[in-house]
Amino acid sequence: MGLDHVEQGLPSPAPGWGFRALSLSAVLATFALITVGGVVRLTGSGLGCPDWPLCHGQVVPPTQSYHTIIEYSHRLLASLVSILVVSLAGVAWWRYRARRPIVVAATLALVTLGLQVILGGITVLTELPPAVVTLHLGVAQLLLALLVAALIWGWQGEPRSGGAEMAPERTSARRRMRRWIHAAAGGTFLLVLSGSYVVAANATASCPGWPLCDGGLLPANQPQWIHMAHRWLGALAGGLVVWGGLLSWRARRQRPEVGVLGAVTLALFVAQVMVGAANPWTGFVWPMRALHLSLATALWGSVVALLVLVYQARAGQHGALESGARSPGEARR
Repeated sequence: MGLDHVEQGLPSPAPGWGFRALSLSAVLATFALITVGGVVRLTGSGLGCPDWPLCHGQVVPPTQSYHTIIEYSHRLLASLVSILVVSLAGVAWWRYRARRPIVVAATLALVTLGLQVILGGITVLTELPPAVVTLHLGVAQLLLALLVAALIWGWQGEPRSGGAEMAPERTSARRRMRRWIHAAAGGTFLLVLSGSYVVAANATASCPGWPLCDGGLLPANQPQWIHMAHRWLGALAGGLVVWGGLLSWRARRQRPEVGVLGAVTLALFVAQVMVGAANPWTGFVWPMRALHLSLATALWGSVVALLVLVYQARAGQHGALESGARSPGEARR
């Protein structure tokens, strides 16, 4: 159907509630998968299923060990995510082939899922080396970003028109906001990866204080350097997120959804800082560390959603400029 619409020059069907529900389900399931994956690492359950793809040589393993239960729950969630992502890509190609952003996001999500499945097996079979564990989480975060992009494009529909005669100062402000949100997304992604490496390198408890490390300005050993590098990166990424969120909030009159999402991003960042500070104060108990990862993942998803919305406005502006540049005769043809 999608290609027929393209060939005949007709508008493609707008994504319905079924597609929106499917994409939202994929986002939520992937978020849950990342959270449970964090619990797997924090509880030392990474080898609760020492083989792959089976668990203790069985499809349904014995449940005497809570490590096995936790790891097997993670794999069940991974199976659910796989079904949802494959379904999303199938529906995108079947119904919405004329909507290129949706198809690209869903297709790349499917490719990323395949890479993530392979990395999951390698992670288990190589017995959880820090670099592989970090890469595994990084690909999961990229999968989440692509699913968020598909959700936003499906929910918002066609890009909004920015008008053929947009004020130069507004165009400049939009470009500036886009650059800062780009930087915030990159900083947040690196921050999530660095946090994963801290856990995988067993450097979490090496700095028992906050904001200083063991009462000193500079780390005293390698685990402390790893830990403090994560905090320093958090300060840098935090500055980018705060400024990007403020710029988004200032755009709320032109794009209310951008303003609201900017406020949500700022709130998530504040919550993330508070939970991060509470970790050393509570002795790094694993539920607090799992919440820290969940908030970081939510913050990443929020920044990605902001970036997609800003690019959507840019696409709408370009579309309006191109249509405005055509003569009436060209528009009819």
